Amino acid sequence: MVFQVTGANPQLKTVQTGANGQATFSYTAVNAGTDTVLASATVNTAALVSNPVQFTWTAGLHTTFLTLNPSPTGGTLNTPVTVIASLTDLSVKPAAPLAGESVVLTLDGDICFGTTDVNGIASCVVTPTVGGIGTLTANFTQTFPYLPASTSKGFTVSGFATTLSYTGPTTFTNGNTATLSAVLTSALGNSPISGEIVTFALGSGIGAQTCSGTTDGTGKASCNIAGVSQPAGPGTLKTSFAGDGTYLASSVSTGITVNGSVSVSVSVPNLFGQTLAEASTALQGAGLKVGTVTGSEPFIMGTAQSSSRVTSQNPAPGSLVAPGTAVNLVVSSESSSEAPKPGKPKISGKITATGQDPSGALFVDLELTDTGKGDAVNVQISRLKLHTLRGKGKVTYDAALSGPLPLEIGRIDEGTSTTVRLLFNVPPEVTRFSIEETGTMQNTAGKRFDFTISQPVN
Repeated sequence: MVFQVTGANPQLKTVQTGANGQATFSYTAVNAGTDTVLASATVNTAALVSNPVQFTWTAGLHTTFLTLNPSPTGGTLNTPVTVIASLTDLSVKPAAPLAGESVVLTLDGDICFGTTDVNGIASCVVTPTVGGIGTLTANFTQTFPYLPASTSKGFTVSGFATTLSYTGPTTFTNGNTATLSAVLTSALGNSPISGEIVTFALGSGIGAQTCSGTTDGTGKASCNIAGVSQPAGPGTLKTSFAGDGTYLASSVSTGITVNGSVSVSVSVPNLFGQTLAEASTALQGAGLKVGTVTGSEPFIMGTAQSSSRVTSQNPAPGSLVAPGTAVNLVVSSESSSEAPKPGKPKISGKITATGQDPSGALFVDLELTDTGKGDAVNVQISRLKLHTLRGKGKVTYDAALSGPLPLEIGRIDEGTSTTVRLLFNVPPEVTRFSIEETGTMQNTAGKRFDFTISQPVN
């Protein structure tokens, strides 16, 4: 059923009839005067209209409207801020501002009082004492002939503004220890801030080296980075304070210069799967030498067969070391007293270390473990898929440093692990990516198995 009101308070309202066929409609008049109410309905295509009923409204209390729309929605901790409310009389046509009326404004317990001007605007000053998101409330109490009104809205209180100044060196040498320092102060009054954590990031992207320090009574924070490892030349040092409920975050970037290491380094070749003789030749060709060799008893006694092959090495493939460094080897011999374990091997992988080598590439040490039932032989990684997870840019595999695909891993016995070092070229804007390795292996009976594993790099 449709109720139509014409006159001093025109409006239209649709109401559903109840089980008794009746519909009830009520309303509150805003204006004095006469209203005519008419009800209508359509039943089985027949239009029905009620008799008109007149209501006469005499002048009573006026309806008011209070809003905080003109007021700011935020402020700074312990800093005075002017809050504003607007009061309007809705019972006159057109609606008009109310002047000379008192409005109470409250911000999380801090109360102030304002009196409306000719535009209906009341303002006063509060001082936020609690950080975070609070509530600003306005109240107008009933004063004849006006009805009361109230309203509220969210109010965000931020901490004190801060200033962070880097005070440490701007020139660094790869391989040396860097001592970094900064001073944190309040932007208002420049007073020192103590007990806050300041973080330093030397370099950018995944290869950045970081350390943190806590500010003392003078606002100074310092920390050390042992063994600077950054691309030689100009770079950036970012110093940052994350902020808290009392103080706002701040940061500063400083231009730096990194001097390259004067020492010459060589890349350790991948020896997995090679015989001892082959491994010795490869190491000599790289300017390195064979270190400690361990393996099965026949090998230790000097009676190893030609089938003895490298299953693990330290340093890992791709590591940059000084010329003449000894590479320790672990070999496995078919003449070992421990019989090979046939079955179904399974390869899993996890990243044990990441960092930046002097070439500027990111190294990733990938530990491969045989978690299946049986030994894995002739393990190799045939394909790498790289996905950027955070940031912009494309990560690429550095085959010149890591070795071309497929990478021969060799043998991984059941329950044992082997680590291989992979090197990647990572754009500074990329802060997280994933590596997916696809490869093949055989069990000791010669049956082939495929594997695919993946890991995120943070």
